[in-house]
Formats: sequence, C-alpha cells, structure tokens
Amino acid sequence: MEFDLGKISAQEIKERLKEEAKRSRDSIPEMTQGKRSLPYTILKKIHTVLLRSKLYRALYENYLINLKDSFLSEKGVDLSSLMEYEGEKFVKNGYVKILGREPDEEGLKFYLSSLKRGELRKIEFLGALRYSHEGRRRAIPVRNLYVRYMVNRLSRVRILGFFVSLVLFVRRVHRILREFEALRFSIFSLMEEMEMSLREDFRNTLRIAIEKLSRGKHAVLLPDDFYIAFEGKFRGTQEELKEKFSVYLPFIEEIMSQKKKVRALDLGCGRGEWLTIIKKLGVEGVGVDSNSRAVEECVNKGLNVKNEDAISYLLNCAPSSFDIITGFHLIEHLPFDTITILLDEVKRVLKDGGLFILETPNPTNILVSSYDFYLDPSHIRPVHPLLLKFLAVFKGFLDPRVYFIEKKDNSYILTKAEDWQLNTIDDYVRAPRDFCLIVRR
Repeated sequence: MEFDLGKISAQEIKERLKEEAKRSRDSIPEMTQGKRSLPYTILKKIHTVLLRSKLYRALYENYLINLKDSFLSEKGVDLSSLMEYEGEKFVKNGYVKILGREPDEEGLKFYLSSLKRGELRKIEFLGALRYSHEGRRRAIPVRNLYVRYMVNRLSRVRILGFFVSLVLFVRRVHRILREFEALRFSIFSLMEEMEMSLREDFRNTLRIAIEKLSRGKHAVLLPDDFYIAFEGKFRGTQEELKEKFSVYLPFIEEIMSQKKKVRALDLGCGRGEWLTIIKKLGVEGVGVDSNSRAVEECVNKGLNVKNEDAISYLLNCAPSSFDIITGFHLIEHLPFDTITILLDEVKRVLKDGGLFILETPNPTNILVSSYDFYLDPSHIRPVHPLLLKFLAVFKGFLDPRVYFIEKKDNSYILTKAEDWQLNTIDDYVRAPRDFCLIVRR
C-alpha cells in the first residue's frame, strides 16, 4: 500500500486504512498446523490491538508485513536452501524458487556479473528478487530473508553502514569463535578416541609379537606336566620356598601399614607358594602363570590365578592397578628385550609408591653361572645384578636395592650386594645362589 499525501485527503486515507486493516486482521499465518500455539495466539491479539493505531497500520503495511516471511510463515522457501548454491546455479535457482520462472538472458548476465565483481551480495540478490514488483505479486515467503536483507542494505549506507558492518563483523567473529571452540572440542574428543583405539591396537600387536618372540629361537616349549615335576624335583619343596620367601615379609608389612587394602600381582606364580603366604596376611593376591597344571593346582588351593602369559596379562591391566608386583625366577626365562617391556608394563600397572620385587639366579656365584643355571632347559641367560639395577633406574623406578639371598643356620637373610666382598675365587664360589632387586614406583 503506497501513500501520496499530496493527492489524497485525510478522510480518504482514513477510509482506506480501515478497509486495509479489516483485510489484514487475519493476514498473520498460523505457526502450526491444526491447533494454534500459545505464542501465536498472543502475537495475534497484540497485532489486532495495535492495528487500531494509524501509525502502526501504516508501518505494518509498508514494512512489518515483510516480517511474516522471516518469522511466521511455514510455507514457502527457507533461506538456507537458496544460499547453498553458487554461481549460475545460484542465480537460476533463486529465479525459479522466488519468481517461478527461469531468468531472462539480460537479468542472468547482470546478476552474475555483479556477484562475481562483489558489487552484489548473495543475500542482496535474493532480496532484490523477493521484494521487486514481480516478487511482491507472487509473494513467495522466504523465511529468514527480510531482516538479513535489510541489514545488508543498511551496511551500504555511508557512515551508518560502517557501524552496521562493524556489528555484523563482531557477530560473525563471535560465531566463528564459538564454532571453532566446538570444533576444537570435537577434534580433541576424536583424538582421545583415536589414542585409546591405537593404544589398544598397539597392545594387541605387542602381545602377538611377544608371543611370537617367546616361541622364537630362544624359547624351549616344555610340556606342562613335565615342568611341574621338574620344579618339584630341583626347585625345592613348597615348605622350603615359603621359608625363603619370608625374607620379603617386612617389605609387605610396610606397605600394609600404609594402606587399608593392598592388591598384589605375582607373575609366574608357579605352585602358588608366595600367594599362599600373602593371602594369610590379608593381601588380595592375583597370580599369573602360563603352565596350566600349575594354575590348576593353585585354583584347587583356593587361589586367584590366571592361565596367561605374564606380559599379555600386564598389557590388559589398567594403570595403577596393584600395590605390589612380584616375579620370582621369571626373568631368566625371557629375552632381554622382553625384560625391558616387562619393566615398562610393571611401572605402568604399579601404583605410586608401590613395591616391585624380582628374584633370579645369581650369576656372581660361578657355580650357578657356569653349571647349575643350565639345568633348567627353559632358561635363556643369567641376568647380572648390576645390569638389572641399571635397567630399573633407566626405566624410572625409585630406591633400587639389590640383595643377595643368603642362607644362615637354616634360615634366610638379605645381604646388600655391595656388602658382599668379591676378592678371591672362593668369594665367587660362596656367593648366595639367588639375588633380588627391590624397587619402588
């Protein structure tokens, strides 16, 4: 509706406004199908009351009526579906959706040229079509177009346009930063998922490699029942082993005095002598052994023992799972590179301040290193006490101590390795047959 105040009287304006108001009272479309929503009902009542004002009626007919396209209409076209195209396809799609026809050659050429040179923005092109005389006659609602079109037009105005452009720029920057933050969060979440997946894949690959390595040129696969009988003959009785293991009890009691609940893992637990001792102390013990006959014997004693390779088991443990980890006569059965992996995994699985004990034949005793060690066909090579201590320090363990396990008067004591004098050949012959490494996490 247009006004020419120089050619029309006040009375005629009043009559025309009344007719137009009567026609437009129902012009706001429903926001939902069927039952009208509460916001729509409220807006409709406010609109009806405001139509009594001459100024509002004039503003409504000339400007506000276009807001129907942006906010109230469910019919028509959504702006985003028009903006997703580029180039000639964008121009043609705008003509078809808004004007209902293909663009004429002159119009297509003009708009394409203006868009390519940056003289016209995409939103301005769509607004030019929708609010042209032809576009107004067709009155195809384009949701979310009107406000953005008017803001873009204002940004073209000198001085005022600068401030409008500044506000738009700040708004875009804020939106970009918000989207960037969401993207950053998504990327880090994806990286965490990938890290967990890769870590699991790595552990599976490592476990397979270790199993292959353990079956390599160094390994000797012995029947389970043979090895159980072999240990019974040459390792000593279970009562003798329990007596020997008693030298470690002060270290266990120290850990128990600091915590209410203590969890221990015994790698290569064999017949379960150590697990039986710590169970009586109230320690929650778990054993691991690859010998199925040994595991069966432990289970029959009521011990919690898994039939699994020691390192495979460690690879599946969560970090900081145990307060104490032990390995009695284990590392002499492993290649050196597997021993390094063992220490890495023990350090990961052990809790802060946790205790790690390794016991192995003592090559300082020349009878052990040159003769007795090779009685066991599954032994690979002796591990030197200084090498094992250096490796533990290198891997980051704390307070490393090496002890020779000395037998005196039918009982066992721990003697610091550095206190054992090695001056004569007799000192090497009399050196204790086993040593241990005790470290902290």
